[in-house]
Amino acid sequence: MIRAGLTVVALVGLVGCAGNAYVPVEERSGRSPPAGGATASIPTAERGAPPAVEPVQGSAADPQPIVMPQSAPPTQRQAPPSAALLALLQQAESQEEAGQLQRALSYLERAQRISPREPLVYLQLARVRLSMNDLARASQLTERGMALSAGDGEMRAAFTALKREIEGRR
Repeated sequence: MIRAGLTVVALVGLVGCAGNAYVPVEERSGRSPPAGGATASIPTAERGAPPAVEPVQGSAADPQPIVMPQSAPPTQRQAPPSAALLALLQQAESQEEAGQLQRALSYLERAQRISPREPLVYLQLARVRLSMNDLARASQLTERGMALSAGDGEMRAAFTALKREIEGRR
């Protein structure tokens, strides 16, 4: 619902920037408009549906209308991991190498709270759970990490290899 609303707002903004397009505005907050401010409203029959986006005419040299897409997938670019997150991941790795799996797990769970959408955290969590022979949780963490790393081929390959290793132990 929110995604559809944001798409409509983005499309209306793009149409508004394209030229002399009329964009109807509706005040939904229940507050009265500011003094001297003009507002337009959508007729009552159309209030339930999102406003329709009409094709915007191109330049005089291009008589074909430009049709805006109904929805475009949002681009999700993840920021690089923070210094605190990297420190926790490094501490977890050194604890894992020392055989202190429970301590490594606690560092990784803290890292997960800091950055719950970072696939690298899920990769390390799944590896530690696999080392602890907790195959069910390792598998769940692998699936979640794969879902979060949809656009990263290297990360997906690492999760795929880990998934094969989990399946091989069952």
